[in-house]
Amino acid sequence: MSRLLLKNHAPDWNGLVHRVTPESAGWGHVGFELHRLRPGQEIEAETGGREACLVLVGGRATIEAGGERFAGIGERTSPFEGKPFSVYVPHRSGYRVRAESDLEIGICTAPGGDHAVRLIGPDAVAASVRGKDTNTRYVHDILP
Repeated sequence: MSRLLLKNHAPDWNGLVHRVTPESAGWGHVGFELHRLRPGQEIEAETGGREACLVLVGGRATIEAGGERFAGIGERTSPFEGKPFSVYVPHRSGYRVRAESDLEIGICTAPGGDHAVRLIGPDAVAASVRGKDTNTRYVHDILP
């Protein structure tokens, strides 16, 4: 079991707040980054041998990946305002994210898949309830 406990800190110069790798967390496969960007700020990366799901936690962005461009996506100002917009990016691909407003974006990675780049809108996100009573939580299944 992982002994991972992260505390929030100020973003670094490129907006990175957290980076969790399978190795740093003691996990088998999944990685995660959280970025907080100001309007106009960009991040750019290559997926390498991993696929990525770029989840707009809050804010608006333009995302380019695999020859696709998704302009001005994102409707939420916080993770508590409904379902997110996300973009799936396959392995061996690059992506660029440009913040159109204050933006918080989660980048989830796993060993690579060879699917097409795609926009996942809120209407395509399933919701499920887990737990009960005081342990009830509502989960948005972006890539089930």
